[in-house]
Amino acid sequence: ADVQNKLAWAGTLLPLKTEGYKLAVAESIKVNGKEASGIKASKEGLPDVTLWFDVDTNLLVKTKAKMYSREKGKEVEQESVYSDHKEFDGGKMPTKYVVTQDGEKFVEGEMSDVKLVDKLDDKLFAKP
Repeated sequence: ADVQNKLAWAGTLLPLKTEGYKLAVAESIKVNGKEASGIKASKEGLPDVTLWFDVDTNLLVKTKAKMYSREKGKEVEQESVYSDHKEFDGGKMPTKYVVTQDGEKFVEGEMSDVKLVDKLDDKLFAKP
């Protein structure tokens, strides 16, 4: 779960500007029938993650990384496809996502509302 959380954090793009990440151009692909440009992000101690962005909107539409799956009991190639981006608090966020592991659907979801906050209360993360 720790690696999955770090990969999800990389998908926000914020850590890619920090020290230790190396970025390289990845192949362009089609995602949901639209052209997407790719970036491969590497950091020591973490699996490489490839991120694809819609060439017209520059929005993140897909990520791919190898990771250990507790459910499958082995390393898998996990892909997440994001769609139906909508504006929330001045920024566009995907409202639908589909996650596959080794090509098989693993999770599918849809968000109806997103609320961005400046700061979370530290009590939220305190042990019960």
